[in-house]
Amino acid sequence: QVADGAELSSQALVEGHTLVENEELSERPWGVKAFVSRELKDHPPRRILVLPFKYPEKTTKETADNPELQGMAEEVAFTLTNTFRNQLTQFPFTDVEARAVEQGLARLNLADPNGLDDMDARKVAQNLAADAYFTGELVDFNAHNMLTYGQLNAQLEVAMVRAKDGKALWRANYLLRHHKGGFSLSIA
Repeated sequence: QVADGAELSSQALVEGHTLVENEELSERPWGVKAFVSRELKDHPPRRILVLPFKYPEKTTKETADNPELQGMAEEVAFTLTNTFRNQLTQFPFTDVEARAVEQGLARLNLADPNGLDDMDARKVAQNLAADAYFTGELVDFNAHNMLTYGQLNAQLEVAMVRAKDGKALWRANYLLRHHKGGFSLSIA
């Protein structure tokens, strides 16, 4: 009985996207680059899981100047993984609970998300009876803090991959910006 719901979910994921056969990312009006396979619409997965997103471990110029950023990258990747997982609740996929994913990774001695390769990801998904899985990587991350203003920039690549053969069903590249701070102009 998931087939109707799965069809709705594939419609929601592909809404506003042109279905393509090659895996090139195409620009969207709102700045997201995405790829959607025809197979996602034709044969949507019924059960999915979200693997922990990878994060940059190498020191970049920004992190060399600000060592706090290096520790923040893991925390930001963890937060983005959970935020992405929560966004999937609007789709009628059956999802593998986060705790079950953690336990599945631990059973296979794959606790470090940066150590997961494609074969490991497929093995975890198959062991947890998922038709597809989401992977993500925080590919760029920096933050600027000034006296009264702060800005966080993150580039995130996410993919939905079919577990049985490793075929990408959906991919997207997001650029996220968060601003905070400023001067209060009120007298009170």
